[in-house]
Amino acid sequence: MARNDGKEFEELLREIYSALTANDCYSTVEKNIQLPGADGPRQIDVLIRSEVAGMPLMTVIECRDFNKKLDVTAVDAFQSKLVDVGANKGVLVARKGFSGTAIHKAKRVGITLCTASNAHEILLSLGIQLPVVVTEIAAQLSGCHGTLKLDRGDTFETTAIFTVNDKWLPAIFRDEVLRELFKCPLQGGSVEWIPH
Repeated sequence: MARNDGKEFEELLREIYSALTANDCYSTVEKNIQLPGADGPRQIDVLIRSEVAGMPLMTVIECRDFNKKLDVTAVDAFQSKLVDVGANKGVLVARKGFSGTAIHKAKRVGITLCTASNAHEILLSLGIQLPVVVTEIAAQLSGCHGTLKLDRGDTFETTAIFTVNDKWLPAIFRDEVLRELFKCPLQGGSVEWIPH
């Protein structure tokens, strides 16, 4: 723990640790431990372990007691530690707060920041945060209906998604929208689409 002889800060950390250990949603709460890292052992101020749906989760809390705002290098170093130990979540506590670039970086990489004055409140409301990774975003056609016009002039109404000449129309439509061959309205409406 980085210290600046702040007895009030130490007392606050003891209160936070005590409150976290009393929270039933965590499997374990440990303080001042060493975890193996890619580059050797890493010192951890507070480690919270929990489990959701059989998935182990690890939250690391680091406390910095300096008389000035922490800059982006402190967030960079903490992020490196989180990666080294395989943590799912990180919380960085500072006495005087953080610079604008540190705040921006922490938001971008998902690190929670708090000052000594609001740490107790933030850490007690932390709860269990599940990591979510989005691997695919896809548009979905729902409530589609239309009029199908055939070359010879016949038309018929349809609400079904189907294939024509062994080609699945929703896939053709999606590909043409993605290639910007066709502009699709974001909200409901009527459009005329002629597949290429």
